[in-house]
Amino acid sequence: QNGVFPTSSYAGEIDTWADGGQQATVLGGNAFRRIKTGSGASAYGRVLLKFDVTSIPVNAQVISAEVQMKKMNTTNIGSNPVTVGVHDLPVSIYTGGCIWSLTATWTEYGSSNVWFSCDGDSSGSQLSFFNNTPLNTVSLTNSINSTSALYAWTIPAATVQTWISGKNNGLVLRSEGEFTESVSSIDFYPYNDATASNHATLLVTYQ
Repeated sequence: QNGVFPTSSYAGEIDTWADGGQQATVLGGNAFRRIKTGSGASAYGRVLLKFDVTSIPVNAQVISAEVQMKKMNTTNIGSNPVTVGVHDLPVSIYTGGCIWSLTATWTEYGSSNVWFSCDGDSSGSQLSFFNNTPLNTVSLTNSINSTSALYAWTIPAATVQTWISGKNNGLVLRSEGEFTESVSSIDFYPYNDATASNHATLLVTYQ
């Protein structure tokens, strides 16, 4: 967790978000990370996050892992629940050079570098840069609107093991229904929020 662990100087987690309605806009400077749902790709919003795990020994055997993110009270979920899934990115995209940065947008993984060059997806929905099956999901309802709370997603040990081996392109959080779920926006605190305890956390058990 940035500013907390393994030391207060750790700053190895980054995150941003991409908006299907602002496809060329870099949104990393926003004070929130937003998942959006709606009637089509222009209404989608997805969060990208990545942890530097180089402090974990390369010969470590990962037992379990989870990612935690703190939801902001600006969240506005509609009448139906929103299922938020966490997805990993294919190793083939990493080895193909599509390693995203804070300048990532809906269509680019970095400045002037398009996702299409690695995933071959030129559609508006941009579904190919991450693995389609979620690693884990959490269902949220409008009862949590106007509240702030911590949510956790289990991450398979094998996924973190791949990161430790050096192929680390992070995760994507999205609504699993997107256009089939009610119009909603779910906000999380960013990696550089002024309060360290609001930052995303990766919990790893290894031996």
